[in-house]
Amino acid sequence: MKGLILAGGYGTRLHPLTEDTAKPLVNVHDTPIITRILRRIEHIPFDELYVVTNDKFTGQLRDWAERVDTDHDITVINDGTTKNGERLGTLGDIKYVVNEASIDDDLFVIGGDNLFEFDLEDFIDAYNEQEGSLIAVKDLKDKEKVAGSFGVVDVDDDNIVTGFEEKPEDPSSTLASTLLYALSEDHLSLLDVYLARGYPSDDAGNFIKYLADEGRVVAYDFDAAWFDIGTKERLSEAEDYYDA
Repeated sequence: MKGLILAGGYGTRLHPLTEDTAKPLVNVHDTPIITRILRRIEHIPFDELYVVTNDKFTGQLRDWAERVDTDHDITVINDGTTKNGERLGTLGDIKYVVNEASIDDDLFVIGGDNLFEFDLEDFIDAYNEQEGSLIAVKDLKDKEKVAGSFGVVDVDDDNIVTGFEEKPEDPSSTLASTLLYALSEDHLSLLDVYLARGYPSDDAGNFIKYLADEGRVVAYDFDAAWFDIGTKERLSEAEDYYDA
């Protein structure tokens, strides 16, 4: 299995904090977000670990990769974009790395602005024990918390994904989709087909729905804390949590 940390965005909703700093390098209680992610995946035996970013922040993330204390060999890949309007999107960046690194393997994918407070090795173990792809979901217990803010996942009694909606105002469940996937090699090969059909490259959730229609996708439901640091409010929540 290969590992991929997504860091291709420009963090516009966190300006001015991220005008000259890659969002994954923003500190949460004195530690960069991406370093916290690395600590969570430190003991997962990836064959290769990649970080994909843009031309603006490639130098910063390569400097970080050279300095950070880790047993992983980290390869930082520049997706070639120079401004927010050129972004390849989540799926575009995954495809770019798959092509650039000639990946023909299962792929662990995590958002470079997502912090999870559960053992990600358990997530990999769960993936290895089932067929198909695995996505992490969190039950927010309240449809009002989900509505308009998160992708919403429907599952059957075996936690197999049966439906997905992107930020619905009237959600069908309280299961929020996170940017933490383990994609099987077979499913990863469908990404080219999905994008060739004209589906948006920044709509990762609908790719999961597409995969669920094509084969087996299982939801991994976790109870631990999770922070998707896309806004100043979420950054503040993470700061408060890690400062406690």
